[in-house]
Amino acid sequence: MSLSANSPQRQRETSSQEKRYTVGPRSVAQHLQVAGSERYTQRSLGDAIFPTLEEALESEGLLRDISEETADPSQWGSGGLERIAPPGSLVRITAMGSLFDTRYAASVLSR
Repeated sequence: MSLSANSPQRQRETSSQEKRYTVGPRSVAQHLQVAGSERYTQRSLGDAIFPTLEEALESEGLLRDISEETADPSQWGSGGLERIAPPGSLVRITAMGSLFDTRYAASVLSR
């Protein structure tokens, strides 16, 4: 999981094709065939900010990944995490996770 959250995004894909046949006094026959396509994706600025920020902080040694350390349950109670990442440190923790809407769960359980 990275720092960026889901952000609004728009996607549009178009294609066009044109065929034209001309017969007239200037030429015996003319044939024109045009085909084209366009793919357009718009993402919010948030999609670019977080990876750039992470990269800049890492290159300056200000951001540290402590995913492995936090996976060890013994680190949580022993004060090990505080030694690894003192208060005020910028850290990244990558792990499996899920989002849970407690309001939804409460409404289901109250029925």
